[in-house]
Amino acid sequence: SQTVRRLWKSREWIGEHVLVDLLSEMDGTTTITKADIQEMLPEITKTQLDMLFQACKDNMKFRLKQEMDRATFMKVAAGIKLNIDHVNEKIVEAIKQQKEVDADGGHAKVPVPVSPAARSRMLGASRPFPGMPA
Repeated sequence: SQTVRRLWKSREWIGEHVLVDLLSEMDGTTTITKADIQEMLPEITKTQLDMLFQACKDNMKFRLKQEMDRATFMKVAAGIKLNIDHVNEKIVEAIKQQKEVDADGGHAKVPVPVSPAARSRMLGASRPFPGMPA
C-alpha cells in the first residue's frame, strides 16, 4: 500500500535529503504540525505528508514501548534487589548466631523466659526442693 503510493507519487515527492535538511535545522523539542510542513514546503503532496507523519507516529510508539519496557524491567530489578537484600540480612544473622554457638562449645544460646524466683536461685539464692528438709 505505502510502496504503491510511493511509486505512483515518486515524481512529485520532495526528496528525503530536502526534508532532513529542513528538519535538522529545528530544535529537537519543537512540535511540528502538518500545517507547518505545508507552509515550509507548499509543493509537498498530501500522501507524502500523511506517510511522513505516520512514520513519525510509528517511531514514537516504538520508542515509548522501549522506554516502558525499560521502566518495567527497572521496577522488577528493584524488587528483586530488595528481596535479595532481605535474604542477605537473614543469612548474615544466621552466620553470627552459628559463630556464637561454635564459640560456646556447641551449646546454643536460646533465650528462655525465667520467673523472678528461678532467677534468684540462678544468682546463688538456694532453697530446698519441696518435700526435702530445710
